[in-house]
Amino acid sequence: MLQRLTLKNKLTLIITLVTTVTLMFGFAGITFSYYNENKSSLIEGLEKEAKLIASYSQVHVALNFNDELKTILEDVLIPGAHTSAVCDFDPQQVIQVDAGGGEITDTSVCKSSESVWGNQWLWVTQPVLDVSGEEIGAVVFKVSLEAFYSGVRTFVYWALVFTLLSIAFSYALAKRLQSYISKPILDLEAATNQVCKAENYDFRVPVKSQDEIGSLSHSFNQMLEAMEQRLVERNNAIKEMHVLANYDSLTRLPNRALCLDRLTQAIAKVGRGDNKVALMFIDLDNFKDVNDYLGHNAGDILLIEVSKSLSSALREGDTLARLGGDEFVIILTDFESKTDLANVADKCISAIAKEFSIMENSITASASIGIAVFPDDAATSVELLKAADSAMYQAKERGKNAYYFYEERINAIVARKHTVSNALRFALRKNQLHVEYQPVVNLCSDKIVGAEALIRWNHPELGKISPAEFIPIAESTGLIFPVSIFVIESVCRFISKYRHKLDDDFSVALNLSPAILKQNFLLDKIKMYLNQYQIPAKYICFEVTENTLMNEMERCIQTLNALKQLGSKVSIDDFGTGYSSLSYLSKLPVDNLKIDRSFIDDILHDTNDTAITLAIISLAQSLKLKVIAEGVENQDQRLFLQQCSCEYIQGFLVSPSKTDTAFMMFLREYNEHCNTR
Repeated sequence: MLQRLTLKNKLTLIITLVTTVTLMFGFAGITFSYYNENKSSLIEGLEKEAKLIASYSQVHVALNFNDELKTILEDVLIPGAHTSAVCDFDPQQVIQVDAGGGEITDTSVCKSSESVWGNQWLWVTQPVLDVSGEEIGAVVFKVSLEAFYSGVRTFVYWALVFTLLSIAFSYALAKRLQSYISKPILDLEAATNQVCKAENYDFRVPVKSQDEIGSLSHSFNQMLEAMEQRLVERNNAIKEMHVLANYDSLTRLPNRALCLDRLTQAIAKVGRGDNKVALMFIDLDNFKDVNDYLGHNAGDILLIEVSKSLSSALREGDTLARLGGDEFVIILTDFESKTDLANVADKCISAIAKEFSIMENSITASASIGIAVFPDDAATSVELLKAADSAMYQAKERGKNAYYFYEERINAIVARKHTVSNALRFALRKNQLHVEYQPVVNLCSDKIVGAEALIRWNHPELGKISPAEFIPIAESTGLIFPVSIFVIESVCRFISKYRHKLDDDFSVALNLSPAILKQNFLLDKIKMYLNQYQIPAKYICFEVTENTLMNEMERCIQTLNALKQLGSKVSIDDFGTGYSSLSYLSKLPVDNLKIDRSFIDDILHDTNDTAITLAIISLAQSLKLKVIAEGVENQDQRLFLQQCSCEYIQGFLVSPSKTDTAFMMFLREYNEHCNTR
């Protein structure tokens, strides 16, 4: 219905509706306020009058002077029909003067403690007190509300009349005022129809005001002026869209779409002969660090400089494209053998591996390159791109800043990683993971004083999957976060369950991944589980690898200090395999050093392993740290470590990892055996 109204009628209707709603709310508010104010005023006046009569009646009630009380009540000034009364409690009697209110027969009102507003009558009660403050009677007013309601009705009548007159006036005014808005718009509509019918772009709409409608008219005139120019710009835009659709806006290199198109054309061309097509997939190493530490502007500048360097290193006829992010590809058709491809890859690596001056910072870049050849490695452009991508990841795994030719076995490796990754997601949802515990023995007392929590996974179809396989996959896919949280909660649950059977200095060690160590939520999760399972933090020892400390020194120190403040212990795992700075080591809030098993395996025969182990023990003693040797598998290793003042050992000599129930049984039997010796 509203859609069919003209603009003039819509404006009139809207203005009138707004005015009507506003006036009605005002009418309701004023009426409500008038009612409440007059009601309060009436009650307040009567209560004051009752208090006054109560004070005058105190002596007369006490002495039972009923005539004098009637005289006082006759002097009460209350408008309208009412009855005034004084209740005497001793003896029980009611002295009243009826002024149209009728006789008061219900003496219960004499005991009322507050005024009562009824439908027809207002009851006001005021106690009469003697000199000691004891209630000896009460003054009661029964007042008719007819006069009050009559006044309210009169007020409502005239207020409603005023409101309706105001609405009528607003309607008349709205019909007049709407033309100031509707007429210029209707004029603009007429002009638009004229332009459309006559296709006369010289026509102009007169601008009669400086408001939005005037601005609209002015814009309409500008639109007419720009019509012809827009036609020219449209053709230019089509050309620009082609560029944007096929070329990277940052480097101006062909983008993924154009790259795949050219690759498909090249494959189709050589498919008719004996030639081949090679694809190099280039990914910058550690490019994320540039964005994180120097900002995305620096990253964009680096990508531009790298694209220039690669372009200068390529031969004529080679196609360089940017797929997105820090990924580039090169399409090569003119080569004789893999040696030619290796030479091109070396040139590309050399072109990238130089210092770039970016935003007053010197950045040394490097890249990993994967190489795949059609038709040897793939049958289509998409498969060739996928093969080169897989080869590039192999180059990264082999140390980065290198190239790698695609091999068929890579597919099996990638497929296995994909299978394990998907299975791990399912395992987390279905609780297929569990934690086992490997005991740690004190060489002095020969008692088990702790354990290391080790995650285990027995897949129903794939069988037992080693942590050495699925943990790196979890780290690369982000699943390391739920896996780590699972281990932390499992350890807290284990300690809570068996705490009454553990010595006070017993602790369970668990390893923190470098990825989760950098997350802000780690401390909150640890605190949550400590509170949930009601266990002291001293029962948990958090382990971080030496390389993690070196890569994230400041962040690690901050997190480890927070863990120490909770009361937990901290260990450096795999110590001796990284490149620790001794100056930093002295500042770290650590309690233990764990000697990596690689030094323990051949400690009795390899002089280098022996020297490193002795150096670690000596270093720990000088820093007042405990030493734990991992991977102890025979008695000779144990005796040697004991002679070298190593305090703790862990390994198959004591026991492999066990489930929580089996571990607790082994702990009891082992320590009981120690006590009997």
